[in-house]
Amino acid sequence: VDVSQALSTSARVRVLNEFARFAFARRRELAGEEVE
Repeated sequence: VDVSQALSTSARVRVLNEFARFAFARRRELAGEEVE
């Protein structure tokens, strides 16, 4: 595995995790507003 490729993959995973966490929190927020 190329070092630069590994770094880009690691960065990509980190960004995806951050985006998933943000999207999940936002969806819960919207769902909570709908329930109330």
